[in-house]
Amino acid sequence: MYSMWVAVITGKLGAKINKGFRVEQPGIQVFEKKPKAPKPEKAQLQAQSQEQLQPQAQAQSQEQLQEELQAQSQELAQSQEQLAQSHEQLAQSQEQLAQSHEQLDQSQEQLQGQSHEQLQEQLAQSQEQLQAQA
Repeated sequence: MYSMWVAVITGKLGAKINKGFRVEQPGIQVFEKKPKAPKPEKAQLQAQSQEQLQPQAQAQSQEQLQEELQAQSQELAQSQEQLAQSHEQLAQSQEQLAQSHEQLDQSQEQLQGQSHEQLQEQLAQSQEQLQAQA
C-alpha cells in the first residue's frame, strides 16, 4: 500500500493572471496521511447495539406496559363508578317521573270532577233564569 500525502498551501491572494492568480508570501506544509483502521459495517454495529439494548428495552417495555395497565385499570374503575352513579340517578329520575304522572292523573281527575260540577251548576242556573223569564 502506498502512502498518501496531503499538502496545505497558505498565503495572500495576489494579482489575477491568465488562468488563475498569484500567491504572495506562499507557505507550503506537507503531511503523510495514514490510513485509518477499517470501520465495522453498519449492520454489524446495529446488531451489536440491539443485542445490548434488547434486555433493557424489554425491561422498560414491561414496566411501561404495567404502568399503562394500572392506569387503564384505574380509568375502568372510575368509569364503573360513574356508570353506577348514572344508574342511580336514572332510577331516581324514573321514580320522580312516575310520581309526576300520578300527580298529573290526580289533577286531571279533580279538574274533570270540578268541571262536571261547574257545568251542572251553570245548567241549573240557566234553567232557573229561563223559568224566571218565562
